[in-house]
Parts: sequence; structure tokens; C-alpha cells
Amino acid sequence: MHSNFTTKARKVFRNIAILLAVVFGGVLVFGYFVYQRLFIFGGMLLDKLKSACGCTEYLSFSTHPFIISTFAILGLGLLVGAGLAIYKTVKFKKLNYKFVRAHLKRARPALRASLREVVNELGLDEKVVEIREQSPAVFCYGFLKPKICVSDGLVSALEKEELRAVLRHERRHLLNYDPLKLFCLKLGEKFFFFVPGFKTLVKQYITYSEMAADEDVGIGDNEKISLAGALFKIINQEEQAMLRNGLALSFFSSVIEERVNRLADADYAPVFKIFNRQFFAGVVALFVVLLSVLVLFKDSSTALATHQEFGFCQMQEMAVVDNKCVAEINRKQVCEDSYLSRAVACNK
Repeated sequence: MHSNFTTKARKVFRNIAILLAVVFGGVLVFGYFVYQRLFIFGGMLLDKLKSACGCTEYLSFSTHPFIISTFAILGLGLLVGAGLAIYKTVKFKKLNYKFVRAHLKRARPALRASLREVVNELGLDEKVVEIREQSPAVFCYGFLKPKICVSDGLVSALEKEELRAVLRHERRHLLNYDPLKLFCLKLGEKFFFFVPGFKTLVKQYITYSEMAADEDVGIGDNEKISLAGALFKIINQEEQAMLRNGLALSFFSSVIEERVNRLADADYAPVFKIFNRQFFAGVVALFVVLLSVLVLFKDSSTALATHQEFGFCQMQEMAVVDNKCVAEINRKQVCEDSYLSRAVACNK
């Protein structure tokens, strides 16, 4: 029984989407948790300063350099993080756009007759662009309206059946919107690098999508021979010089080893080890970071409850009644007095 790599690719992509949604939601919840605790502790700190000396009326860098510097650094860190995320997204999109535009500048006004014949057979009218390029190369590009870019060197190098196999392979990427999916996945790798096993899942999807595209060519001996011949010619004549793994483009010569093994053995299925050393190391590192933050804010709930009942007053010292120290503690009254007035009264 032949494996259905199309189903496998869809399943892996769905799992990645769910994982990203869970991680993104977790980051938002964790960020809100940290923000809430920082807000509580900031309020407690300001209340203590007000009780001790009333110096919150002049909250400036000269009077409170440490406090102002801390909040400035936190704010700057948030701005830098947001700016870096936007910069990476824009840069990655421009990198793909620049690569595609550079090759489309050499586009032919019309397809060759031999290429146009195969394109019409496969129903790819207006979906294929031929460029003036000596090296045989073909890739699928475009997010919302994907197209296939074919070099005239490829058309000259391949037999008709080989060219048909290549275009059927790329047609699968086009119909599946793989350039858009690759863009999202590779962008996810940049932002969620800390998620254990994420890179392995991305590699798994890319491999399955390429093998699914090969399945779309056909599983008969003639189809396999045409596909293998095209793959050999493209690899042998250096499409690799044009290929960039960092781009969100579906190159025909991607994932070579697994595809060759599949052509040689119909029962071959690639194996991916998600639970490796890097995965467990990432889990441990993530656990340590989360545990450290939780320990840091472990008493925040108690602090919040105290604030709601007594207004941040944490003193367990004697209250001031008629300028005399007494043993009875009245927290509400103590909160109304400053630390300095109590200290003066209790030392008399």
C-alpha cells in the first residue's frame, strides 16, 4: 500500500497550526500574568514610598533613578521586541520579493511552443512564466496568486515527458498554496525558535509536501522514470546555485535524498525524530525560565489580597495612639500614618 503523503502533509501542517496557536495564546496569557504582577508590585512600591516620605509627588529620575531606569528599560525592551518582530517579517518578505523580481525581469513575452503545449495539457494557462536563464531551474512563487517560474534552459534540457513531470510536480505546490505556507512556517521558525521540536515539524512538512507533489506526478514506472530523469538533470546542472533554503519558494530540487529513496523504493517513508536531545534540552530550558518567573511572583496573589483589604500596608508594628506605642495593631490606622511619624512617636 502506498503512503498518501498529501494527507500526511496536511496533518502535519494542521498540527503545526494548532501548536502555533497554543504557543501564541500561552505567550499572551503569560505576558498578561507578568504584567499584572509587575503592576501590583509597582503599586506596592509607590505606596511604600508615599508612606515613608511622601516622595511620590516628585517621581523623577533625580529622586528615583533606579525605579525610573527599571521602567524605562522594560518599556524599551517591549518596543525593541515589537520592532524586531516587524523588521524580521518585512525583511523576509522583501527577500522573497527581491529574488522573484530579479528573475521575472528576464521573463519572455510568450512561452515556447513546446512549453505552451504541456502547459495547456495540464490546465496551467496564465500560471507559468518562462525566463531567460541558461541553467535549468523551476520554482513556484507567490502567496495569494501563485505561479510557476520555468527557465528556458530547463525547457531545452528536458524531454517532453520529463517537462510534464516537473510541471505536474509544481502544479501540486501551486494548488496547495505552498509558497504562502512556507512563508508562515519559516517566519514561525524565526519567532518561535524556543519551542522544542518546532523546526523538526517544519522539516517534516516540507519533506511530505515535496513527496506529495511527486505522488501527483504518478506512481507508474514511466512517470517515475520521467521524474527521476528530470530531477537528475536539474541537480546535475546546478539549480542548487539558484536555490536558497531561506526563501519561501518551492524549488523542484528540494528534499533530494528522501525523494530519490522514494523513487527507488515504493514503501520508503522518511523517519523524523522529534524527541531528540535538542528537544529535551529545549524543554528543560523553557521549564527553568517559566519556573523562575513563577517563583519570582509567587507571593503576588497575597500582595493583591492585602492591597484590596488594607491598601498595601505590610507593617506589623505598633499603631500610634495619642503619641504612645501600644501593642494592639490596627492596620487600617497604621496605613493612614507615615513610617516617619510612627518612628518618631515610638522612640519618645
